[in-house]
Amino acid sequence: MIFAYHIPLKQWISKTILLRLVKEIEAVDEALQRHGLADVRVGSVGLERMKKTAQILQVAQNIPTLVSLVPFLELTSNQEYLVTRIKG
Repeated sequence: MIFAYHIPLKQWISKTILLRLVKEIEAVDEALQRHGLADVRVGSVGLERMKKTAQILQVAQNIPTLVSLVPFLELTSNQEYLVTRIKG
């Protein structure tokens, strides 16, 4: 019985959470580049650096979604792997 819900649940998670998360990661990366932080990209810098970047006043004001993205990144310290799996 549980197996009948497995595929629809995976599709729901993919459409409602992961797809939106990927779009937000891409939007944050573009915004960081526009604000002169081209060397900071979600998944290519460490979690601590991303947290510190999110706390910069200019970033907090102009890219407020970065703060809400950080908890998703806290799942693992291997940011490159995590973002690759999310986008995957």
